[in-house]
Amino acid sequence: TAEEEVDFNVKIDSAGNAVTVGWVYSQSTGYDMLMRKYDRTGRLLWTATYDGPAHGDEFFGSLAIDANDNIITCGTSPGVGGDADITTLKYTPNGQLAWTRRYYGPAGGSDHTFGIEAVGLDSAGRIYVCGYSIAADSVFEFVTIKYSTAGSPLWVRRYRGPQDNSYAWVIAVSPSGNAYVGGDVSNLNGDRD
Repeated sequence: TAEEEVDFNVKIDSAGNAVTVGWVYSQSTGYDMLMRKYDRTGRLLWTATYDGPAHGDEFFGSLAIDANDNIITCGTSPGVGGDADITTLKYTPNGQLAWTRRYYGPAGGSDHTFGIEAVGLDSAGRIYVCGYSIAADSVFEFVTIKYSTAGSPLWVRRYRGPQDNSYAWVIAVSPSGNAYVGGDVSNLNGDRD
């Protein structure tokens, strides 16, 4: 049985239904992604959970709904090797998992996304996800990933500030597909900008 539930984000679809995403904790599975959809009267329509391949702790907080009411969420989920992956899930309007994509960066270390606005869509429904990913020299860099509507990776872009770790938290996407990513970086004085 669930011992803790957190709703971290909510979005409204074209019919006025509310979709929430967060996580649920139980002693048997740890933390897993939890998504729920409610109709306009507050009646629960469906619930979906996601437990990754390593059966570790999943934390999801970002949410987007496309023009066809498909639901996209991203979060952090441990992979089979134990390192965290930036994980993007797409659900159909009736709560069926359409696809899962996991980003495991080039350094083979932990990759994370943890913000309430770390996923965005362009007018064609293509998906943009931001987070932070460990580089070969053990420094975190911004990472932005673009997926097609079918989940094919289209490109990955990385950015590092002038010194030490850089963390991307939020993304905004224009209808034409320009992605704007915000976060914080270490400056040359060692402070965060």
